[in-house]
Amino acid sequence: MRGLAAALAVALALGPAPAPATDLLAAALPVETVDGTPITRGDLAGKVVLVDFWASWCAPCLAQLPTLKRLYARHGGHGLEIVGVSVELADTRRVVGWVRRQELSWPQVHDRRGVHGELARLFGVESVPRSFLFDREGRLVALDLPPRALEATVEALMRLRDRPGGEEAPGTLRGGGSGG
Repeated sequence: MRGLAAALAVALALGPAPAPATDLLAAALPVETVDGTPITRGDLAGKVVLVDFWASWCAPCLAQLPTLKRLYARHGGHGLEIVGVSVELADTRRVVGWVRRQELSWPQVHDRRGVHGELARLFGVESVPRSFLFDREGRLVALDLPPRALEATVEALMRLRDRPGGEEAPGTLRGGGSGG
């Protein structure tokens, strides 16, 4: 419980998530990954989802890769999905090559128009890195968490699935409000 309280305290200190964010993730779907696989609403239903906007030239983006890799190794396939969104203005083949060299195993989307692309505009992304964490109901619960807070918040959200009746833990951070 201390981990949940700490994660929520950090997220609350960063300020409330924009309102109403419940439909933000649904509005972005379906989307196609760089390998041509569609990601649909059904693919993400009931999962904790991190949408991570990045670019290969972005040093802070690179710095958070170890955290994303740890989270995906621990929870990918067990209720967590990370969707990477490259805002590179480069050719998709170059992005795919970079993703392979970095050994990123979660789905990747390439928005070739950069921050002027459809996904970036929908999420209000003007620069990278930018990340959006959604709970299992598709509610935006956190934005741009630093690595430790991201890990703690994801861990807390993953533990919620084990609560009787699927009920939320007291004090769960919700998008669009003051955290309660």
